[in-house]
Formats: sequence, C-alpha cells, structure tokens
Amino acid sequence: MLFGGCPRSRTRNQSRFERKNVNGVDRPASAFQDSHMKTILPVPILCGVMSIFAASFCLAQDADEDEVIKGPQFGANFIVPKSSVSPDGRYGVLAPADWDHFADNGEPQNKLVEMQSGRVLASINAETGLMHMNQGGILPARWSANNSYLIWTVDGKWAFRALVLLKIENGEVKWQRDLLKQMQQEILTRTRKAKPRKYAAAKKENAGNGAAYPDGFTINVKVRGEEGAPLTFPLLLHAQLESNPKEIEGFPKNADLTSEMDATMSADGKLVVKEFHLGLRNPE
Repeated sequence: MLFGGCPRSRTRNQSRFERKNVNGVDRPASAFQDSHMKTILPVPILCGVMSIFAASFCLAQDADEDEVIKGPQFGANFIVPKSSVSPDGRYGVLAPADWDHFADNGEPQNKLVEMQSGRVLASINAETGLMHMNQGGILPARWSANNSYLIWTVDGKWAFRALVLLKIENGEVKWQRDLLKQMQQEILTRTRKAKPRKYAAAKKENAGNGAAYPDGFTINVKVRGEEGAPLTFPLLLHAQLESNPKEIEGFPKNADLTSEMDATMSADGKLVVKEFHLGLRNPE
C-alpha cells in the first residue's frame, strides 16, 4: 500500500475555497435580468440564497477550525494542523493560516515547532503547504513511535509538492532529507541513461510545463507501508515517472516514456536504489 493517495486523483483534496475567489459561480442569464443584464432576484429568493450561502460558509469555517490549533506562541497569521502533531504532543508543524499570508517568494514557511513555546526547531526545506490548496494541500504527517522521525507531505496535482524526512534529537533537528527531490533525481538519471533519445524528445515536448514536470516528466514518489502505522526503518520508497500523465491523444510516440524505481532509506538518512526498470508494471 502507498501512503498519500493516488496521483491521478489529486483534485479530491482541492479546497472549496480558491485563492481570492470563494465559491465563485458563473451563472447563466435568466428571466430575472434587466435590460443591462444585471441579475434581479425577488427578495424572498435572494434572502434564501444568502442564508444558504452563509450557512455553508460557516460550516466550512467550523470544519477548518476543527482541523487546526491556534495560539499566541504561533503568531496571529499561522496555525498548526492537528494532523501534524507528534505522538507525545510536543511538536507540530507551522503553516500559513491562509493565502493572504503565503509567501510568493518561495521562502519555506512550514516550520517544525514546539507546541507549548512556539520555538522553531527548523524550517522544512520544501515547497510551503497550506491546509487547503488548489489541487492539493497538507497531508497528515507521519511520525515514528518515539517522536524522533517525521515525514512531512504536501499534496499536488500530478505529484507531491513536498515529501521530507526530518530527524529530531535532543530537541533539535539533526538533519533533513528531501525524499521527493532525491528520488526524482535518481530516477531521472537512470531513465536518461536507459533511453537518451526518448528522454530528450520528452523533455522538448513538455518544455514550459513548470515545476510539476522536472526535466519534462511527472514523478510521483511514495513511501510504502501500512497507512497510519508509525514510521519504521528502512523506509521503502517507490517512484513512478511519466512523460504523458494526461494520456493526451496524439502525444508523440518517440517522446512517450515511463519508468519505475524502488529504493530504501536507512535511519541515518542514506538512500539506496534497489531496482529500476522502464515501463509501468502497475500504473497508478
């Protein structure tokens, strides 16, 4: 079983509230429009619609409040997702409270903190996650039973935005391992060596698709194991690479390339690749 869900169903985690646009709906023209095409609703209908919207908004807000922890030690603009708190309750991960406090400059804003004091142990060196994002968001953190290891995960559309392992010792972060980038780099290197011409064609075909396509591919990385179980080592990691994850008809055959890779990571943070092959045995 793979943690974090299926990469082809990222939109299940999409928030009802888009950035700067709350439940916006483009409505068709109706009989209740004047000559200037401005919608006019009878007062009873308008009040009913407004009441339903207000109730839905309040319910959504209440649900969000149930998911997070706030406190003066975290600052007014930050929260700690309850799903990020360590088993002993000592640590949690800080996140921006909303899009208005999200740093567009790429500065990491997710930070491992002490719950009682708010003391920052370390910034998590990966893309910042919010509770609800367009096509993704913060997923439940995974901790070891002794509170000394944490896997921090932020979901995205085609692959995770962040997948980081942290080692905590004596109240400090001893090291971090960016599992996402390490696994992506390893599978890219092996795929390029195995099929250099197809690799180059795929890279050219997908040029300009952004960070979701490192070197022209989507690469989904997962940690194998039983969902909800404490972390144990070695970690079992799996990567899946695709040049055409959207399954676009007419995609050039000479650029159609897939591969998979399995690896382990030890408790001291060492990554070892165990197996690599072209093609997908069990497409997700």
